[in-house]
Amino acid sequence: MRIKTAANRVVIDRNQIINNAVVERNLHGVVVSVFPLSVCCFEPASTVFYNGVITSEIERDAVEGDYLPDLVVRPLECGYGGRLLLWQGLSVEEMVVEKRTVCTVL
Repeated sequence: MRIKTAANRVVIDRNQIINNAVVERNLHGVVVSVFPLSVCCFEPASTVFYNGVITSEIERDAVEGDYLPDLVVRPLECGYGGRLLLWQGLSVEEMVVEKRTVCTVL
């Protein structure tokens, strides 16, 4: 069994961002793959798609004006076993933390 979570954008690291991507984790919460939805012929109904940005954990509190990719210190890649964060209430194009931005642990 695998858990698939998707969002408008997934930040791998400060230099790599995937649009409309899926993060697939095993039952232990370890990332087994990250891929764009465009490579899929279909996606299972169990995949949860969020309107927002997914990142790996960050080491400090985000403040208004922070650029999300600059906060990522551990790449979101196969083998990553930390928490996934969902950022909502911000422009998914600009990815800058706003006053209304909410961060949720997935």
